[in-house]
Amino acid sequence: MSHRDDIGDHEKWANHFGAKRIIHKTELGYNIFDAEILLEGEGPWLIDDQEDLQMIHVPGHTEGSIVLYHTKERVIFTGDHFAMSGIEGKLTIFPRYNKYGIDR
Repeated sequence: MSHRDDIGDHEKWANHFGAKRIIHKTELGYNIFDAEILLEGEGPWLIDDQEDLQMIHVPGHTEGSIVLYHTKERVIFTGDHFAMSGIEGKLTIFPRYNKYGIDR
């Protein structure tokens, strides 16, 4: 389920920017009960049929965590569960922030 710090004021921001909210169905509850686009299953999904931008289901920080992958540029946009480790000096998964799917 989504964490408050990840989704705070989601509806207000969407209204302000005229944005569509996209969320995995497993994230519904707590502070979000609907969205313009609900994802189901494991994906990947395309955003508005754009071949170069995919949403990929990667349970980790939450059960419905998704990442955005720009295939043309080979760039991935992740949440706070996968990042550069200042200690290790490399990309790493932070187990303490991953309650779902470390073994994936």
